[in-house]
Amino acid sequence: MPPDSSHNFSPDLAIVDAATLTHAVSGFAEISTEQSSRLCRYRDILTEWNSRMNLVSSGDLRRFWSRHCYESVQLLRFLPNSSYSLVDLGSGAGFPGLVISILRPRLSVTLIESNQRKASFLTHVSRETCSSATVIAERIEARARATDIVVARALASIDKTLRLLAGWKIGRRARKTCEIRGASASSTSVMDKSNKSDKSPGLPRALLLKGSRWQAELAEARKHWRIRAGVEHLQENFSDKTLNTVVKIWEWEWVAHRANR
Repeated sequence: MPPDSSHNFSPDLAIVDAATLTHAVSGFAEISTEQSSRLCRYRDILTEWNSRMNLVSSGDLRRFWSRHCYESVQLLRFLPNSSYSLVDLGSGAGFPGLVISILRPRLSVTLIESNQRKASFLTHVSRETCSSATVIAERIEARARATDIVVARALASIDKTLRLLAGWKIGRRARKTCEIRGASASSTSVMDKSNKSDKSPGLPRALLLKGSRWQAELAEARKHWRIRAGVEHLQENFSDKTLNTVVKIWEWEWVAHRANR
């Protein structure tokens, strides 16, 4: 099970390097000296490659610790520390999937990135940081996959993200998917059909990092989907007060009559 998400942060600390990041998240995540070194190596490679290709903006590169890593590490609050599988959709420069892979080596992490050059970057970083992440250079919708959890950051709207997962089998309890007929695009239904008396939400099947429009996106998605979801606001820090919100989704199902209204 994922660790308790109520642990305290250190939001008043300026996060400028691996040491201050480690201190800031010490209430819920342990980062070893070796893992800190690997994150530093990740940053060095990102800095080098970013001079040749557009992985992140120059401003975002300066926020490697305060935003990208800090935001990625906070997802560990919702993830198990055991042998689960996780897919990062549209991994880009590797956030959050590559950071998760470095810090949670027992998780089987797959990074999907359709841009060949970005995929090459991810493969290089994974190798150089001794991460066990698998990099797949193809589009998300190219083939249906099976995994316990999907994560995405700055990918697409909630509605479009769910459509991209057509045919995927997600989650350990009830990996039930069906092709939606009569929709403009084939879509995924992931619902737990068991009549279990245990109503605890358990592990989310999807963790989507969203910006300030998360409410509008969720409302729009609910025009087409029956969604069981929750929201968690990431803890801000002194260095960066514009962190994303996590939309946690346990179940989703295409509802045709809503789409046809």
